[in-house]
Amino acid sequence: MRAPGLEGLLAPAPAALGNGAADESHAAASPIPPQSSSPLAAESLSGAATGSPGRVEQRGRLPAAPGSGSLVDFLADANDEHISILVVDDEPAITMLMAQVCKRLRYKFDCAGNAEEALQKFRAGDFHIIVADIGLPGIDGLELMRLMKREQPSVDVIIVTGYVSTHSYAAVVRHGASDFLAKPFAIDEFQAKVQRVIRERRLIAELERKSALLKELSITDDLTSLYNYRCFNRELRQEMTRARRQGTDLSLLLLDLDRFKDYNDQHGHRAGDELLRSIGAHLPGLVRHEVDKVFRYGGDEFAVLLVQTTLAQATEIAEEIFASCAVEFPLTLFSIGVAQLGGEMSLEEFFEAADRAMYQAKLSGGKRVCVAA
Repeated sequence: MRAPGLEGLLAPAPAALGNGAADESHAAASPIPPQSSSPLAAESLSGAATGSPGRVEQRGRLPAAPGSGSLVDFLADANDEHISILVVDDEPAITMLMAQVCKRLRYKFDCAGNAEEALQKFRAGDFHIIVADIGLPGIDGLELMRLMKREQPSVDVIIVTGYVSTHSYAAVVRHGASDFLAKPFAIDEFQAKVQRVIRERRLIAELERKSALLKELSITDDLTSLYNYRCFNRELRQEMTRARRQGTDLSLLLLDLDRFKDYNDQHGHRAGDELLRSIGAHLPGLVRHEVDKVFRYGGDEFAVLLVQTTLAQATEIAEEIFASCAVEFPLTLFSIGVAQLGGEMSLEEFFEAADRAMYQAKLSGGKRVCVAA
């Protein structure tokens, strides 16, 4: 919506600083379409372009499922040609000039004349940035921003208005806007604000990616890439809580390599590490994908958490693991203890039940599966 009393929607843009496009910085002014109702004095663009479930996934990592439009997705696909901007304004001349800027900067661009049309395009497309006039007919720009951010919190919104006395920068940002553009504005001001938002998106995306990597490293065993001891304790507690809340079964396997010290002494520690690494790659394929979890609990000890699994089922799975590993790694076999969560067992009691069963397998000569009494 055009602000009353405004003599122009755009302010003259200052000359561009030298940035490799000096040949275009003094280009002639762009003509305004005669059908436009706004007395626009648009200056040309200047400056250079910038810019039963299945099996457990291998190595037992937690599945990653970033949502559509997530900042991590944006970082992975952040070259200029993939940046998408939706401009929402009922002034055709404004959208025309913004389209010129976006085309110049190699951004994807679409426009809408009102909030209803904008919402349709927003839901059908994949936009990184919304540029919305505050004074839209019907649903205004602030309400439109609220609706869009409710559906996609990571979207950035730049609010545009000619009513600077009514809507301040601070108030608009408090409502959730990434930036504020007051009419009349210079073309290079619009360009600068869009590029600043993109830089901030990339910075946030990079921080999120590093944070996710650090989180993964904190729960991953360096040697085998299985979940580690820290993750085991957390997951065991969470699955116990879930099993009791939902009234389902939960079983635990503890696996200990027989005579692993002798294997190290005979073949060397490097060969021992390679054996552990190979076992870590093999075990997840023997249980259910993204349901059961495999951990390296200690030096030569592994744990398998079996969700919605009875003691009889867990024992059968333990026998299958034992037989498979006997074929794959014939020089060293497992002692395996099996336990099921029961009654008012604490975390320590549940673990100790499986640990005692494993120790009983060891005392019986190893190379076998024992079930907790």
